[in-house]
Amino acid sequence: MNALESKQVCWTAVLEFVQRRGVDPTSVLTAGTQRWADLDDNDPDKLGAVLAAGVHHALRQDSAQAARAEASHAISASADWRQVSSEIRQRTDARRSGARIERREVV
Repeated sequence: MNALESKQVCWTAVLEFVQRRGVDPTSVLTAGTQRWADLDDNDPDKLGAVLAAGVHHALRQDSAQAARAEASHAISASADWRQVSSEIRQRTDARRSGARIERREVV
């Protein structure tokens, strides 16, 4: 994967892939449980449970990505970031030039 390649997860694509293999993720054992572990490794239900877990994982990633995007938009809209940047730059320049001397608490 290169740096420009998308890392966006689409859980419905994973669900469709699993369903095309005849697995209903809502009706299989939960992967990792004792009942699942007791199944023979060649039992199709064992693989079906792992595929269903993949759907669940993709859904969690997709939801987390959507939440991060929503938070990013909220942060972006919460302030005039151009103005904030300008104020920080002006304060930094004033410190460097000696025009601004920080107050220090006397103890």
